[in-house]
Amino acid sequence: MMLRRLMLLTVTMACLAGGSTVCAQENPWSGEPGRFLPQGGNGMWSPYGGYPAMSTPYGSVPSPWSPPPPRMISQGAALPGHAAQPPAKHVYEYLPEGDTRGPFFTLSPEGRRLQRAMEGMYFRVDYLNYKLTDPGEALLGTNYATVDIRNPLADPAVFTASPVFARERDGTVRTDPGGAFVLVPQAHDLSPFELDHRNGIRLTLGFPVEVGTVEGNLWAMQSETDSFRVDPQIRQGLFLVLPAIPLLNNGRVPDPLTDPVVPMILFDDGYHIQFGTDLAGGEVNYLRSLLWTETPVRFEILAGARYTRLYEELFVVGRDDNQQVDPQILATSRNQLFGPSVGLRLEWEREWFKLGAETKFTAGFNRHEDLVRVNDLFQFNRTPIQSTDAHTEFSPVHESMFYAQIKLTHRLKFRIGYNILSLYNVSRPQNAVVWNDSGIIDGPILISADSTNLESFHARGITISGEWSLY
Repeated sequence: MMLRRLMLLTVTMACLAGGSTVCAQENPWSGEPGRFLPQGGNGMWSPYGGYPAMSTPYGSVPSPWSPPPPRMISQGAALPGHAAQPPAKHVYEYLPEGDTRGPFFTLSPEGRRLQRAMEGMYFRVDYLNYKLTDPGEALLGTNYATVDIRNPLADPAVFTASPVFARERDGTVRTDPGGAFVLVPQAHDLSPFELDHRNGIRLTLGFPVEVGTVEGNLWAMQSETDSFRVDPQIRQGLFLVLPAIPLLNNGRVPDPLTDPVVPMILFDDGYHIQFGTDLAGGEVNYLRSLLWTETPVRFEILAGARYTRLYEELFVVGRDDNQQVDPQILATSRNQLFGPSVGLRLEWEREWFKLGAETKFTAGFNRHEDLVRVNDLFQFNRTPIQSTDAHTEFSPVHESMFYAQIKLTHRLKFRIGYNILSLYNVSRPQNAVVWNDSGIIDGPILISADSTNLESFHARGITISGEWSLY
């Protein structure tokens, strides 16, 4: 009996010893009793908070390091002398609601303004199909006092009384070497040029600011050069009509019926006429709404600046076999208009459909420069003669737009409209040439540039647009 009691006592002591050993090997940070964390909180916690103290051969020493990690105590539990700890959170619960960029990410006021502008930005691409003001019936040369040089055979009575003969620079009448025809000069105008259906493109960028919207665009029409050719013609079986450019005689309008000297440039082998136009510009505007209520109507004022460039050139080249020369005449006009703009924009929008109208006025100034260069007019291999003239004028600009817009998707819109752009007080090459000559052989050539004769220029036509928004 005593032996069995001794064995039972031995087994009991062994079990107790094994349990103490297992407890001593627990995770020291789990909060369970063990060699590193005695029960009861007997002074082994730092009074300032911190990780549990470590046992040393000299006793337990408190450690006032960082606050205990969230898993040291159970949720809602409290240490002696301390308030209850809040429940532990997952990592994502520390982020602000709806934000995934971290708890310490903040935007500066400038950053927030830039973000709103980027979110409200829109792009628009416009295809332009315009009709431009053509040079009209501007005559190449000067008209005579009593005879319409465009059609010298139109009045038989005048022609019968005193024919208008083709004459050399010194007044000598030019004759047909074969003697079969009477040589008659004829001047031509620029009416064959019709500047219709000119293609262009306009790129527009807009973005909102704190109050209002900033909108800018760049646009350009396709540069094109038109031409036509004039050749000698036989009229009524007797007259050979030669293309000609009539000139003034020292600033005086000559009369071919009475004046012995009627200067003219003759092209007995015909001539070629070219007319080119280059139109482009850009602007920046600030728009602000005048209606703050939620209505389908939007009424905005705009203010900004505009720049417009109009460049045109007229080129005439031909052949005079009798004099063995190739007369050339080049006239160019360069207009640069710039100034501040003001305007209004009115829009009505209903769900996916919008109607709009816009008008803008620019108090512009035009720095226009004109150039005229001539070569080989009467003698072969003469040095080209060049003349320039430039002035600055007040040149207002007015533009009107009418459009209808359909929303295809949340971001994509389609628009069609009609534009009218008017430039005032601009120089054009057909008006910039002074057709003057001394009227004597080997005398000075007085053809020169003059930029004082100004006119209005219009570009009007349809626009087809696609707009894409970022928001």
